[in-house]
Amino acid sequence: MGNEASQCDPSLILNTSSRQFFENVQSILSSPQENSSKAKLIGKLARIMYDSLKHTPAEEKEFSLIITGQNIGPTFFDCLWPKLNIPANLTKISFRNSGLKKVHCPKIALLLTNVPTLRQLDASENDFGDSAVCIIKAATGHPNLVSLQLEECKLTDSISNELIDLLNYNRKLETLRIAPFKLTGPTGNKIKTAALNNQHLTNISINQMIDPTTAAVSDRNNFIFEFVDSIARSPYQRQFRTKIDAFKSVKGREMLMGRAKQKETARGTDLFTRLEQVDERARTKESNESVEKTDKLRSGHAETIGRRPAMEDVSIILPNMPTADSSLFGVFDGHGGREAAEFASQQLPKSIAEYLKRGDSPADAYKQAFQKTQMDMRPWCVYVGSTCCLAQISSTTITVANIGDTRAVLCRDGKALRLSVDHKPYLPEEQNYVESRGGFVRDGRVGGMLAVSRAFGDGFLGDSINPVPHFVEEKLTPADQFLIIACDGVWDVIPDQKACDIVLGEIDPLSAAKKLRDTAFELESSDNISVIVVSFSELQASRE
Repeated sequence: MGNEASQCDPSLILNTSSRQFFENVQSILSSPQENSSKAKLIGKLARIMYDSLKHTPAEEKEFSLIITGQNIGPTFFDCLWPKLNIPANLTKISFRNSGLKKVHCPKIALLLTNVPTLRQLDASENDFGDSAVCIIKAATGHPNLVSLQLEECKLTDSISNELIDLLNYNRKLETLRIAPFKLTGPTGNKIKTAALNNQHLTNISINQMIDPTTAAVSDRNNFIFEFVDSIARSPYQRQFRTKIDAFKSVKGREMLMGRAKQKETARGTDLFTRLEQVDERARTKESNESVEKTDKLRSGHAETIGRRPAMEDVSIILPNMPTADSSLFGVFDGHGGREAAEFASQQLPKSIAEYLKRGDSPADAYKQAFQKTQMDMRPWCVYVGSTCCLAQISSTTITVANIGDTRAVLCRDGKALRLSVDHKPYLPEEQNYVESRGGFVRDGRVGGMLAVSRAFGDGFLGDSINPVPHFVEEKLTPADQFLIIACDGVWDVIPDQKACDIVLGEIDPLSAAKKLRDTAFELESSDNISVIVVSFSELQASRE
């Protein structure tokens, strides 16, 4: 099978189903190859499948398979697929950017037909054109498929009728991403109508012209699902009990009363209007999901208001920021209100970019930008605040800066590596800082109220709150798989390694972010929940 395959030891695959599947793959691919270039591709295929399978957690009953890289898809279908038995517990497969062509579409359709237990299929960034019509047809009648992704596959409206049938008749599909879908003629309105009538899709991307309509459909269906969930967990719980519990606590009572007084004092001013607008966004924002892609990075974002009465988290994904050759990802976890998180999320990236542009070192640029953001917001963010965790990612480096307990965790060869620091007031270094600025720590809280020692805002605590971030630059290695950035609504109930294990079981970053969010909620997280997952699979494939 080639040198790469010889390095694959099935005994290192801890999950029994994944190991048995790979042993079957090995037996099929082990026959001698006369063509050396073909043997090399087969060895590479085996290695890619091995790397995908070896990180499946031992206790998982289902497993996934990610096959990516130039010409790896054709090698799979030409050399392996005819003899391969797909087990029922292989429920997620990705062939994204694997060099597949039009001729492979019938084989993918047959895979869908022959594997009724498949739940997710991603065959994006392959040159299918309208030959993908057979994949759409197979997906329409599939009994369990919840996610179909055919992004950047050069689809056109010659397959519109089949797409409309998929929207009308498939009652399982939740994610459908096929943009850019080339539309000509009147078919756009028919697709819009079919999308509007679909009550199951929560993430849709078809065409720039009709995506505003499909976005409204996603929001509507997400709202319905969230509404049903909220009834199931008792109607009073979020709206009333959380407010009562917050008001009972000293921290909650003082901050809520202080902010209410500030708002009343500002009545009739621009500040009052702004606070009203922020409060409205916080009350009405239930949940959100999004996908972003740059040249070499794909990311997924998922959030939910959870068991809180208002959504105080803000997440950002900014391509070409703070420099042209990097992307910026961040989660801001507000407390006391949403305005500190909103302000910081809008101003901080700009400040970082400005300091970097003038020639400051990354460490100095981040430090000064964090301090400037705090100075700008302190006068009016008196009874509200926000933590922050940013990750700037280029093709070679991850730069992380954080204040508070919003966390960044890198998965390297299946193992969790925390890149951020949880700033807790009971830590000696943090307590010394608080006390040196005239503050005190009681019951593990600054001033007996705030559970983090570094944050934005919280002006009522004076200088005892530190806005200087923990800063680290980490070189990307070939073993790096993805980065998770999430608020404490995740980390309070899910350890770092468990979070990585959850993401490792998914084939794309959006599914991973949703799974992590939903798992945190199921584990009784009492906070807002926000997650960003950044995948390095395409970046790593481009290096080979």
